[in-house]
Amino acid sequence: MRKLLGLFILLIAITSCQEYNGFDFPIVHTGQVTGISSEGAIFSAKVTELGKLKILEYGFVWDYESKPTIEKSEKYIMPDTPMTGVYSQHVSTTLIEGITYYVRSYIRTSQYITYGEEVSFVSLGSNAPEIIGFQPLEGNLADTLTITGNNFSFVKENNQVMIGAFPAVVIQASQDTLMVKVPELLDTITATVKVSIQGNETVSAQRFNLIPPVITDFEAKIGTFGEQISIFGDNFLENKATLSVYFDNFLADINNVQNETLVVTVPNSLNRRICNIKVVMNNLTATSAEQFRIAPLSLTDFSPKVALTGNTITLSGNNFSPIAANNKVTIGGLEATVANASINELLVKVPLQNTGYFTSRNSNITVQFAGEKQEYTGTLLINDNWFRLKNSPLSINEPGISLGYTLANCIVSDGKAYIGLNDKSEFWQYDPQYDKWTRLADFPGLRRWTGSGFVVDNKIFFGTGHHNLQFLKDWWEYDINNNSWQQKNDFPNGERTGAVAYTFAGIGYFGTGRNYGSHSDGFNDFWIYNLMDDNWSYITKYPFDDYVGTWIAIAITTTSNVFIGLGNVPFSGDYDSWMYKYNPSSGTWVRIANYPYAGMNNFALGFYLNNRVYISTSYTNDFYYYDESTNRWVKLQTDILTDYKEGIAFSANGKAYVGLGTDNAMWEYDPSR
Repeated sequence: MRKLLGLFILLIAITSCQEYNGFDFPIVHTGQVTGISSEGAIFSAKVTELGKLKILEYGFVWDYESKPTIEKSEKYIMPDTPMTGVYSQHVSTTLIEGITYYVRSYIRTSQYITYGEEVSFVSLGSNAPEIIGFQPLEGNLADTLTITGNNFSFVKENNQVMIGAFPAVVIQASQDTLMVKVPELLDTITATVKVSIQGNETVSAQRFNLIPPVITDFEAKIGTFGEQISIFGDNFLENKATLSVYFDNFLADINNVQNETLVVTVPNSLNRRICNIKVVMNNLTATSAEQFRIAPLSLTDFSPKVALTGNTITLSGNNFSPIAANNKVTIGGLEATVANASINELLVKVPLQNTGYFTSRNSNITVQFAGEKQEYTGTLLINDNWFRLKNSPLSINEPGISLGYTLANCIVSDGKAYIGLNDKSEFWQYDPQYDKWTRLADFPGLRRWTGSGFVVDNKIFFGTGHHNLQFLKDWWEYDINNNSWQQKNDFPNGERTGAVAYTFAGIGYFGTGRNYGSHSDGFNDFWIYNLMDDNWSYITKYPFDDYVGTWIAIAITTTSNVFIGLGNVPFSGDYDSWMYKYNPSSGTWVRIANYPYAGMNNFALGFYLNNRVYISTSYTNDFYYYDESTNRWVKLQTDILTDYKEGIAFSANGKAYVGLGTDNAMWEYDPSR
């Protein structure tokens, strides 16, 4: 019976299933847990046999799961040499209040692990671990820190280590030593070291110090992009992997590292003229006492000196930013696109004229970088045929106005245009030689659309039109010299709107138009105005059917003829594309080639320039000129980048001017360019 009992005890004591090959093994028995308090508990055991194998360690293991083992559970290794008899240890860490723990004693030899019986108890808690010290006291991110103390956990995950505000990874753990990695997020030069086990925390009396970079000086103090700068200081080799250099917030390339010297390149991305140099290591920043300066801009030349919009020019100089977007270039007040950049050269696209206008064809070029602005000596000649002028100041905000700058009247006298009267009272003089607008005396008559007028003897005559479908026949004189309006006798042949009016050989002509009531098919009569007696004389009719006319047509005077046609015609066919040459001297009408497009040829605009008649309609938005030798219309390359439908056009001093309409932009056409 005694033999059977011994065999049973042996089976409980040995958890290793290895064969012992005839060697004796130690036998240990676990005692009951005593001294249970909020500061821990006392574990006890009794060694009855030491065996013949070398004992490597002995002590206790415990866990909140049954059958704790030294590989996975908490343990305490006794510090002395084992002897037969009773041993005990006050375990004051890793125990959580209210948790049932299972405890076993153990002895580990070179071949076996012997466990004692399992006992259990309910914990009342335990104390925090104890930190005696750590080494090294200063170091770098990711360095290994060795913390010595007592009551640490053998289970690495149960030791929560904080260095400053960041958790440190535990590499190795024992009851008196922890090896941890300095957190790579640590960003304070000095930090506390804390160890917490199961919520119980202890703080080291010592503090860990990160090794900071040090800047004492740098040279050169003034430089440019891509140049090498030497930074002097200390500790640059302490943690080279975390070393970086910034010019303010712009990262620089590091070319060479010595412990007391760094050689770096001024970053191309730098967009500030004055900045501090910063060396960052171990998440710590050293800032230079003095500031680095980018050398001033130096402009030398640009080419070509004559260009078209959309073309590329080359700007030469020094200390441009190599990042194209960091250089702001303006040409004649318009911002240009920098297509490519280096320290000494900028490739710049001359702005198109769709978003704004140049201050002059002879445009200044400025370069701006990081608050410094320089201007080139000399100007760039913008040599486009079509050149945008400054916007007109015409009002768009009068009550009832919704059509922008459309259908303005334009009458030319002595190289100046007189513009307005499109359902507005305001009247303006435009001097294209100086691109100057001057507001004149307001029109005193009823506001109207599609009135008509001409100029004779430095006086402008204007009238008819309609106001809210009230057709008008009143007639007015504007004295250019006196800037004054005076009402004259009414037009004698009925109210109408959309008539044509022109001046030929010092005589004012007026005709066509429409009245929706009495002449819904249009008027075809033409009259001349006698200034001396304020009377009208009938002279001819438009060469359509006797009872059919046109309205909102066009009339352009040349040296010997008047080109008349287009407009609205009340019957089907291509009649609204018909064009005539009318000779006022002989009173003859000659039909010429149709305008290239049929339909929507009302509200046409045009001008006479260099012995050619040019016309554009709201349908095409292109200009065509009439080639007399071939009796055909030829399309003109029109580079107007704003909408000028229902706008104005005129010629003066060897150039043409087109604009207004949907937009208030004005354009100059110079065929000599």
